Amino acid sequence: NESDIKGRRKTSNIVTARFVTIYLLRTLTDKSSPEIGKLLDRDHATILNAESKISDRLKNDPQLEFEINTIIKDIKS
Repeated sequence: NESDIKGRRKTSNIVTARFVTIYLLRTLTDKSSPEIGKLLDRDHATILNAESKISDRLKNDPQLEFEINTIIKDIKS
């Protein structure tokens, strides 16, 4: 939920969801990293780190790629 994405908890599943949210915002919108950071109460460096981590994971994690592509398909339909 939104409070988990914006919150400070760092459990693995929440961090992954937060990072995927950041990745999707960068991929599907024209918002800049600072704008996304402001939306999610994070600094610019955190946004860049999240983008990098998810991009790297997508190269080696077909399940994550499938899940992100499913989310994108749902958003666009």
